[in-house]
Amino acid sequence: MIVVRSNFLMTMTCCQSSASQLNYIHVQVPAIQAWLDSFMTALQQSEYTLTGQLCFDFMVVKESGEDVAYPIECNPRVHTQCTIYNTNKTRSLLGHMLLNDQPLAHLKEKMSALLYQDYGPESDQPETFWFYNEFFKIFPNDWLLQYCDDKDCWTRSKLIFSGDETRKPRNALDYCVLVFYLPAFFLAMMLALPVIFLQVFVTRLFASKQSLSPGLQLSACDHTMAIAIRTKHFVERLVDRSCNIEADMWEKDPVPFLAKNHLQVPVRLLATIRTGVEWKKIDFAIGKVVEVGGD
Repeated sequence: MIVVRSNFLMTMTCCQSSASQLNYIHVQVPAIQAWLDSFMTALQQSEYTLTGQLCFDFMVVKESGEDVAYPIECNPRVHTQCTIYNTNKTRSLLGHMLLNDQPLAHLKEKMSALLYQDYGPESDQPETFWFYNEFFKIFPNDWLLQYCDDKDCWTRSKLIFSGDETRKPRNALDYCVLVFYLPAFFLAMMLALPVIFLQVFVTRLFASKQSLSPGLQLSACDHTMAIAIRTKHFVERLVDRSCNIEADMWEKDPVPFLAKNHLQVPVRLLATIRTGVEWKKIDFAIGKVVEVGGD
């Protein structure tokens, strides 16, 4: 995603592609930066003036031993990838850029320095995520939930046999942030109760249909252990805000987090069910129910 003011590139963020693009870690990709530099140079030499925000999809391939970036899509709109600007300084500076239509070079340099500070090789690179998108990954795929990828059964087996990794000790104050998530936890557990019941107590329905090897499947006990480990990891991610950023949650104003996840999404889902339109997933990044055949 880039922010442009009068044909001048103010800031850019680049993240690796993933399914549904709901997790973001800012990275530097020289090939993409080079393409954008040439794009902006050509734009400055044209008769057109661009001020706005653009988001691109790129494929980077090796040609003659060098990385070459090819754009495969461009959209003239804001992108949820802007959530990587998640510190007070970067938020403030991004807001200044968006409200000012002048191409100020010192703002670009300052933002580049802040992004390097937050995501550079010597820093713990924070990952932006959405609460419910990560919550539903706790549970394995079955007839009710299909939220994990095809390799999830392998991942759960590794969690079980490798054990829980050692985490740095925390004091009680670190967990105070969980107070803001209590309404979400309550609703999430209410939604998860049918899943927990069917998967833990009804062994026949709980058994995974994905074999780890011929004739081998995870048992109900294995799944229960994997769920417990993933729940612990999920809570640790919420607490460790230095490396994990919930995109909607801000302790000074939790209303957007509560409203989007617990008002907008349920209302959209109920409306879709009422109309009888077939749907395939919920996009928790923008609070949208994605219908079959829709965008």
